[in-house]
Amino acid sequence: MTDAEKSLQDQTNILPFRKLLVVSATLAVTLLVTFIDQNGISVTLPTIAADLNAEDTISWAGTSSLIANTMFQMLYGRFSDIFGRKAIFLSVIALLSLGDLLCGLSQSATMFYVFRGIAGIGGGGI
Repeated sequence: MTDAEKSLQDQTNILPFRKLLVVSATLAVTLLVTFIDQNGISVTLPTIAADLNAEDTISWAGTSSLIANTMFQMLYGRFSDIFGRKAIFLSVIALLSLGDLLCGLSQSATMFYVFRGIAGIGGGGI
């Protein structure tokens, strides 16, 4: 087997130690933010429900996020095959951040549920 054939078959890409640390730290922080986004909402839900006068329908906050999260997980897997993992990862982080920011700016319960869905769409890719 020639060197050209070996290079075609061997597609390994080993990161230098510094880049590996940066990537690992970024992934860890992203997973922490996603975990807080999914689980931290349960602590703040009573306060949010009182502020938005949505005590009867506040369960939709978690439901909309989890439905969107589940629907988009498989789609992001295919998108990452097509567009690359880094591009999809950065876009879902941006979408999750945008959804969470808009949740904080919500003026009604319906807005909050829609924005939780957007955050769930972003969270599905992580």
